[in-house]
Amino acid sequence: MNRIIFISLLILSSTPALSATFSGVGAATLAQPTFASGSPVTYNPSPGFGAGILVGLPWKNRFSFEFGALYLQRKYSTTLTLFSVSTKIITTQSILEIPAGMRYAITPKLSLGAGIYYGQYLGEITQTANYQGLDTMNSQSYATAQQKTFDAGFQASLAYVFMLKRYRMIADLRYSY
Repeated sequence: MNRIIFISLLILSSTPALSATFSGVGAATLAQPTFASGSPVTYNPSPGFGAGILVGLPWKNRFSFEFGALYLQRKYSTTLTLFSVSTKIITTQSILEIPAGMRYAITPKLSLGAGIYYGQYLGEITQTANYQGLDTMNSQSYATAQQKTFDAGFQASLAYVFMLKRYRMIADLRYSY
């Protein structure tokens, strides 16, 4: 652990780190679950929200290294029908995601990124069911649901910078697999 702290301090005190960009992030997500052996139920993406910080370190010409920490909600829904009565169930999972990758600036306002991410699920899985206008909530641990508590994969992104007087706003569309 001490090595990680030392290496982090070394990187953050280097010359490229002095020109680093720090970005506060507000996030909207759409998640689609996948199952190893298939699922008898069809799930649909539902909007989730989150926030975090991203750090960009310039590298060469138009390339930069980007890493950060994002707190995100992954939500998906399904509708079950029993005896002509439909019940909508929304499943919510919270995750702390650590992305790391490279970004290439095509123009000063448009860039492409690619990299990896690691995510650690937090808390419990929450399911909210709406049955005839009444909401009920159920929570269960990942162990009880027989789900893993982490996620990892690849990311690709397309970012566009909007200039708003003195501020920059970045729309960053990411696809995680």
